[in-house]
Amino acid sequence: MQRFWALIDDSGSDEVSAPRFDLAISASILAVAITWILRSWLDVELPFLFCIGAVIFASLQGGFVTGAIATAFSISGTTLFASSGVALVTARNVGIVLLFCTGLAISGEMTQRLRRRERRAAARMFRREQTLQTMFEDSPAAMLVADSRDTIAAANEAAAALFGMSCTNLIGLRLSAVLPLGTVRDAGVCSVEMGPGRSLHLNVLAKPLPIKGQTYRMIYIRNETDAMVAAENLSVTQRELYRMARATTLNQFGSSIAHELNQPMAFVANYVGAAHALITRNPPDLDIARGALDDALKQVFRASAVLKKLKEFVGRRAPTLSWIDMSSLLVDIEKLGRMAVREAGADLHIVFPDEPTEILCDAVQLQQVMLNLVVNAVDAVRERSDRRIVVRTWRKPSEDRLIVAVEDSGCGLPDGDGHRLFAPFRSTKPEGVGIGLAICRGIVEAHGGHIWCDAITELGGARFLFTVPSRLQGETGHAA
Repeated sequence: MQRFWALIDDSGSDEVSAPRFDLAISASILAVAITWILRSWLDVELPFLFCIGAVIFASLQGGFVTGAIATAFSISGTTLFASSGVALVTARNVGIVLLFCTGLAISGEMTQRLRRRERRAAARMFRREQTLQTMFEDSPAAMLVADSRDTIAAANEAAAALFGMSCTNLIGLRLSAVLPLGTVRDAGVCSVEMGPGRSLHLNVLAKPLPIKGQTYRMIYIRNETDAMVAAENLSVTQRELYRMARATTLNQFGSSIAHELNQPMAFVANYVGAAHALITRNPPDLDIARGALDDALKQVFRASAVLKKLKEFVGRRAPTLSWIDMSSLLVDIEKLGRMAVREAGADLHIVFPDEPTEILCDAVQLQQVMLNLVVNAVDAVRERSDRRIVVRTWRKPSEDRLIVAVEDSGCGLPDGDGHRLFAPFRSTKPEGVGIGLAICRGIVEAHGGHIWCDAITELGGARFLFTVPSRLQGETGHAA
């Protein structure tokens, strides 16, 4: 900022003005002439008075050099034309006058410098005023100036455009006519109704602006309407993307889901058929029929539980964080993951925590992360003879983070691709679109965790890990 003002204020140095020889000589001649006329015509002897006047005039007009020239010429002329009977014209008096006139010349130079500085200061103030006025009027940011009575004293074009009024109409209005006063005093975001169907979301900041002993306020206004609408649209789009990703994951093992539902339905049909046969027998065997119907009812509940889990997984809802038992979440993942691994002929093994642990998460979103990693592991081992997948969890001592790892016995990660796998639209699968791992990263980071991958696994393939806030059951407080 200082460098900027230095560029604006640059108006030269305190250089000395060029000496005015003509002014010095003219003043000296005039002084000598008046002294000679007074002596010759009026018999008045004032040998040095007009010399001093000439030096004062020349010094004030031209500075030290001009005053020194006037001193030399006027004193020389006065001494030269003075009559021999004048007692004042002595070597001692001439020396005293010479020193006095030199002091006058120095004073005149100082006065000249002060005048030049004053002119430069006035020029700088004018340029600053013009610059600030231009910055205020042409700034793309909306700005208002209000006095101590909350009356708008100034407004720029951006503010006029924001409120749909001219600057002339804004000036003189009460501040409450365009902004809530509480927002102006405390700063923050407010909503302003500008008419039917038009609402503005404004971020307001007020700063004191003292001018000539009066307290004004500079009010900065940022229109965040478009940003808030964009954020809401992004949130909706993101939730839709999460839901689509979950649906895409389910689509990858749709046949396994059908098998998971067909099995209990087939049992229901068999049990009901057996119960019907037992009831229609003569005499009917009601005890065995009742047992068959109970078994059929269990299978119906089993199918209903599968459908409920799938509905929760695919359903659209806002994320909610709560403390959830990690073991119960792993049980759900084991049920959902088995659908995918069965179709590939793989083996899924879940290693449960050593001690009861709760995690702070949105259960459905975390299910999406873990199921996506399991499905990726299934794809990695599909063409291998050894098709094993292990999900492990552990909690480091004295830490409030639970680590979840999904390992596989596949071919591992491509060299150099480990740090780029989570980039959007980057996939190692020929048919992949590259949003699965990017969504996983977004969900994990939204939970305050971190996700990464390495090859440190006993199975010989890849290992994907992520962290999530946790606590042991019975602990109080919140994870950071």
